[in-house]
Amino acid sequence: MTQKLRALRELCAEIAPGTRPTTDLRPDAKNLHGPVMLIWGGKDESIGFDIRRSVEDAIIAAGKPYEMVTFSEAGHGFFCDVREAYNPDAARQAWPLTLAFFSTYLR
Repeated sequence: MTQKLRALRELCAEIAPGTRPTTDLRPDAKNLHGPVMLIWGGKDESIGFDIRRSVEDAIIAAGKPYEMVTFSEAGHGFFCDVREAYNPDAARQAWPLTLAFFSTYLR
């Protein structure tokens, strides 16, 4: 397996580790070894604004590079086309942002 593919798999594990909200990034922000992309649904009832803000604050406090976007009309899991929460407009916008992030940071 190439180094890029390993990095992509590790990154995807961070992006979508499961169906439960990932809030444990906050205490571990200082240990991040690469840029982080945060894509939130503004109507996500599982990961509220306060948690999203505290994750961003932890990353900033740790001095780590990140990109963040919130799709105001999307809920939790908006990118998964087999879920009721699927939001095709947000998914169409999120995908090129994700690819651009990969293109920038996975060389």
